Amino acid sequence: MEAPADPILGTALAYKADKNPKKMNLGVGAYRDDNEKPFVFKVIKEVEKQLAQETFDGKLDKEYLPIDGLAQFNLESGKLVFGNNSPLFKENRVVSV
Repeated sequence: MEAPADPILGTALAYKADKNPKKMNLGVGAYRDDNEKPFVFKVIKEVEKQLAQETFDGKLDKEYLPIDGLAQFNLESGKLVFGNNSPLFKENRVVSV
């Protein structure tokens, strides 16, 4: 018995199988230019340079995060999911890792 195809990966397979020269891949993966080469947005390149410089300057390091992740990211993710004013936060009932 074969498992059903993954819907996201199935999109990539369908794209590869399509012979239409005007097709456009809207699935998961890198943005591509007209020559099917990965396209990196200018803002991404600028942020990468900034991060590299901050690492070089000693403002950032390459240490692992704590086992439960980055606390501020966890908090903001919870707010995004449940809403900024959720009673769950006021009642201390949200835990994120």
